[in-house]
Amino acid sequence: FPEDFSPSSRASTAIEADAFHTSIASSVGTERPDTFDPSGGGKRVDSNISYHKSLAHGREEASSFASNTAALVGMGYEYKSATAALAACQNELDAAIDYMNSDKSKSKGQEERAKSNKRQETPDTERQDGRKNKPSSEPSSSEGLVGIGALLKPNSKGIFKVVELHPHGAAAKSNMISVGDTILSVGGTDIQGMTVEEVAPMIKGAVGSKVVLEISRRGYAEPFTVELVRVGMKNSSVPAGRDRTDSSSSSSSSNLKVVADPTSSTGLKGLPPGWESLLKQANISPEEAMEHMDELLDVLKFHTEKGGLPALPTKSVASRDMREAVQFESTDPSVEFEISKKAVGQGCTGTIYLGRPKRGGDKVALKKLRLSEQGGVVQSALQNEIAMMKMCSHPCTVKYIKSFIHDKHLWVVMEYMDGGSLTSLIQSHFSSGKKFTEEEIAGFLRPAMEGLEFIHEKGRVHRDIKSDNLLVNSAGQVKIADFGFCVQLTEEQRVRQSMAGTYYWMAPELVRGQHYDQKVDIWSMGITLIEMAEGEPPYLRQDPLRALYLIATKGPPKLKSRSWGRQIKDFYEKTLAGEPADRASSAELLDHPFLKATCSKERLIEMVKEARLFAHNKKG
Repeated sequence: FPEDFSPSSRASTAIEADAFHTSIASSVGTERPDTFDPSGGGKRVDSNISYHKSLAHGREEASSFASNTAALVGMGYEYKSATAALAACQNELDAAIDYMNSDKSKSKGQEERAKSNKRQETPDTERQDGRKNKPSSEPSSSEGLVGIGALLKPNSKGIFKVVELHPHGAAAKSNMISVGDTILSVGGTDIQGMTVEEVAPMIKGAVGSKVVLEISRRGYAEPFTVELVRVGMKNSSVPAGRDRTDSSSSSSSSNLKVVADPTSSTGLKGLPPGWESLLKQANISPEEAMEHMDELLDVLKFHTEKGGLPALPTKSVASRDMREAVQFESTDPSVEFEISKKAVGQGCTGTIYLGRPKRGGDKVALKKLRLSEQGGVVQSALQNEIAMMKMCSHPCTVKYIKSFIHDKHLWVVMEYMDGGSLTSLIQSHFSSGKKFTEEEIAGFLRPAMEGLEFIHEKGRVHRDIKSDNLLVNSAGQVKIADFGFCVQLTEEQRVRQSMAGTYYWMAPELVRGQHYDQKVDIWSMGITLIEMAEGEPPYLRQDPLRALYLIATKGPPKLKSRSWGRQIKDFYEKTLAGEPADRASSAELLDHPFLKATCSKERLIEMVKEARLFAHNKKG
């Protein structure tokens, strides 16, 4: 498309208006064409609007319908696709159809058909005053019914979620509805389980009328209600879904005015400084950028602005007694522990050392983190976080022992797992030419899922489940390490390079910066299953940004081999459903037949021993 292309200029061309007129008029009362060409030779656009359902009974209705649609599709290049433009304006188009079906329309049917017949005697492109007829650049919503300017998509269970917002609709203007919200009821009527045909009439109403919606949002303990006043919606150059009121978006990123541009080397125009080079480095083509513009902008913001894990959806607060029971010793931890000079682990939130109590006892792991300069606020918050960690004490989670604050550093003393991480075990297993059996995969996943189910019971979200945070020991135990509990209270740099190792396990809603819940941990557990089955998580060989893009756009990854059994495949599908609501809970997964057919504890002990021997020989 030319750079000076605009909806109004496009809509004013008689060729396009005639093309739309012909396309729609020919489909009235018949099946809609699979594709049509709105520009008389431009890009072919998939028509998602069911034109054959329109009951327009005359050339005037079809022509008006075509004109309004032409103006809306003219914005196609500014949305991620023309299809998205059509979908974003579904409410206006449905309103036109509803008006045609209304009593007011029917009462004027003969008059309208007479006008239509009269116009058939005069070329459509000429008026009686000799001037050209121009399709309106904006659809009129002043008559009949309009929606709320939100595209709702139901899942298989009839739960309606907001997937697009028209920037000038009542939903967006309220500043209280975001993409990702779930609509529970309309006007006091529960809509869960209803069909689209049943819900649509409840959403629509006259301009200026009110509608009350009950909204459920991830991270909110209770649903809330919103009263909307229906408004007429106009065209906008702002892509659908970009005017989000999501509180997780920064003020700078929410003001992005990025549009698709086929003439650009990236496929997008208006990118902030540095983003163009990131796209090229990640090998994301212009075609990919334009096809999935919304998703790409989300992951770019996540990648560049947040630089790590989003904030927790809720603030978990321990009881006063629990917080006060947490005491930070102010002495140097080396007074009490013999601490290795060489670090045994380095994470994005701190450095891990091996230690042993000087008075005797088992080895421990000590994590060292530098504190931020926030004085007593930090100590109070750390008391809460560590109290929550103590509350999550379970045989399948790494045990917290004690903590020190010394020389502007926090030292957290924890149980030592001598077998290291599941990552190391997987790498050594595959490097020695072996593969995991289904029973072995289940043997490692079951205790991990038990620990996760306990964490979820406490109302917490781990957010960083991956093989690096699943630790094993020589007794054949598998435990979850929750090492990221105080990440926001320290000065450790969470740069892109350090966080890149976490990206590959993240759920789509997390990398898009959307509201999330405990189901992100379920997704990560499914990716860990793939890692054990294939030796590495999906997209590990990709640039981190491209990995985020693929996670957000390609749907659930697939197991490469077809030789896996029915139970493991079913378990995998229940953990990696694209929609969080469709994923099983940790409690449900513990009852899955796959996790009931595990290998023996002796086999786990043997595998840990083999991995340690392999690592020792590799060093030697």
